[in-house]
Amino acid sequence: LNCSSRQALVNMESQVPPPDRNAEPKDRLNIVYIIFYVLGIGSLLPWNFFITAKDYFEFKLRNTSVPEKDYKDTRFQTEYQLIFESSIAVSSMVPNLIFNFVTALCTQRLPLKFRMTVSTMIVLIMFILTVVFAKDKDTQYWQTGFYAFTIVSVVILNACSSIFTTSLFGLAGVLPHRYMQASMSGQAVGGIFAAVANIVTIAVGTDEFSRYYLNKQ
Repeated sequence: LNCSSRQALVNMESQVPPPDRNAEPKDRLNIVYIIFYVLGIGSLLPWNFFITAKDYFEFKLRNTSVPEKDYKDTRFQTEYQLIFESSIAVSSMVPNLIFNFVTALCTQRLPLKFRMTVSTMIVLIMFILTVVFAKDKDTQYWQTGFYAFTIVSVVILNACSSIFTTSLFGLAGVLPHRYMQASMSGQAVGGIFAAVANIVTIAVGTDEFSRYYLNKQ
């Protein structure tokens, strides 16, 4: 190439616009955005259901030697009622923290699809078991076992929720920022959904405490 040709080539290259790193792929009908929103709702829904079910657990762990209507009376509180909220907090936050790191370390060994699918299936199984116990009125005769099962359930649910949420945010992080926003907004809606379900359950009636969980399935 002569000098004039080289100069012309340089001029042509200088006129080529740089790639737009913020350019978003087309999301027809916002389907991908909606999917991330729904996944965000589901990521914290199990935890939101547990922390809004205070009356249900207080009833299950009540002092069975007094009338059922007095299960909230502080004079008759059982040890399990007193320590339940603290136990739930510890058994949820610790596995959440641990599995955040575990998931980050295992991203190359365990595929994203596997992590999200398996964690979701385990959460579903745990909630089915929770509904079974919600309909079992005989748990008052084995409250220690019920309490232990509940704590183990919280540990498993939060471990799976941590795996799912970390994987979800990792996926959203490689996409345009609005998908991360969809995931986080979905988490907020999940909290609202659980609270509304609680209000509806109380409004419908309290004759069956199992409604608390059945209304959420």
